[in-house]
Amino acid sequence: MPLGNGDIAAGVYAIEHGDLYLLLAKNDAYTYQGDIFKTGRVRISLSPNPFLAGKPFRQTLDLATGSIRIAAPGHHQGMVWS
Repeated sequence: MPLGNGDIAAGVYAIEHGDLYLLLAKNDAYTYQGDIFKTGRVRISLSPNPFLAGKPFRQTLDLATGSIRIAAPGHHQGMVWS
């Protein structure tokens, strides 16, 4: 799921093992081929694991606020990234 403000960007994704990853990029960091270079990766480990195998979760991008809301079953409040 993309997230950014025009200068700094992140690709946000969750995996079944309870980790949330952010791939960070800057709009003026390019590879030699002209692609945007990912300048860093952040891994956030969650315990207890809200992303159980076979269980649905919802990831929503809110364009108006520039945030991502991730909600998993059994959790009353979702995580919000902006």
